Formats: sequence, C-alpha cells, structure tokens
Amino acid sequence: MGTTITAGQRLRAKWNSGEAVFGLWAGIPTSLTAELGAAAGYDYVCVDLQHGLSDEATMVAMFQATQLGGAVPMARLAWNEPWLIMRALDLGAAGVILPLIGAGTWADRGVAVSCTGAGESFIRAGASRLLGALVAQGVALDQATSAVMREIAECDGVGGLIAVDAQGNVATPFSTAAMPRGTWREGGPAAVQIP
Repeated sequence: MGTTITAGQRLRAKWNSGEAVFGLWAGIPTSLTAELGAAAGYDYVCVDLQHGLSDEATMVAMFQATQLGGAVPMARLAWNEPWLIMRALDLGAAGVILPLIGAGTWADRGVAVSCTGAGESFIRAGASRLLGALVAQGVALDQATSAVMREIAECDGVGGLIAVDAQGNVATPFSTAAMPRGTWREGGPAAVQIP
C-alpha cells in the first residue's frame, strides 16, 4: 500500500531541505487564476488580501481551486492580527504570510522613520524597528540612525532613511551616491538637500 503525500507535506519538505519553492501571487479575485496556477505546477497559490481585490467569498473559492489543482492555498493578510489569521485558516488557508511591519517604516511615540534602498537588506536588518528600539532605549537620534545604517551595510545594503524623534530632531543619513531630501519647520524656510 502506497503513501499519499499531500501538497502541504511536499511544500514543507522542500522548505526543510532548502529546495526552491515556487508560488503564484494571486491578486485578481477569481478562482480561475488560482486553478490555473495550481495546475501549472506552482507549489502554492497565495491569495493577496493586502494589495489584491479578494474578499472572503472569493478567497474560499480560490483556496478550493488551489487544492483541487494540487497546490497549497496561502493567504497574504493585510494586518498581523490574530483574528485575521484564524479567519483565513478557518476558511481554508494552509498558511498565512504577514506584512513586514518595521522593515521600511515605523512610528511610535518616540520616533518616526521611513527608509528607502535595497529592500531585502532593510528587511533583514529590521531597520525601522531597530531604530525605534534604539530611540526607546535613550540612544540619541543621530547615533541611532548611524547604528541602523551600519546594520544595513552588514546586510550588504545601501539606501537611506528620514527620521524624526519626539523632540523634533531630524536625521537623514544615506549610503547611496545621492538621496534628495528636505525638511520644513513651521515658521521657517524649507531646507532641500540634493547631494
């Protein structure tokens, strides 16, 4: 008697062995896209609920079509909220992909930052969230942004960031050839820098 390996088990085995995995990012709200993707041999089909147009009813149909085609149904959620994760899993997702909060932008009571550059490096460094943590620990904004830029460089990245702390201090470090940027304070002139 043979053993039946599910699509989910195949996907997990590929991840565990470091083998390449291929997926279809489905932003168009139709089960036909999911079915064709699964039939084409993709390992998974991800219903994009963050940037796509799918609603719950369409998502369920897409999950069903994905499974019938032999691939793993996944969902990219709009927010990292437990109830959204549970809902997607209840409706048939075998797994979820969550937004990358804290990689390129961050804002809290102590600091706000926006980053630009080699995205993967900023993600690996957790650049924006790292800046928020450093400022929360009492590190001055200039020192904190310098530390973040060093961390990005350690991840073989280049780019820059614009950060403002709760005291109104501004830092705009960058490691690229140029990063046009500007600041403006109420009652004062705009300062534009284009190195």
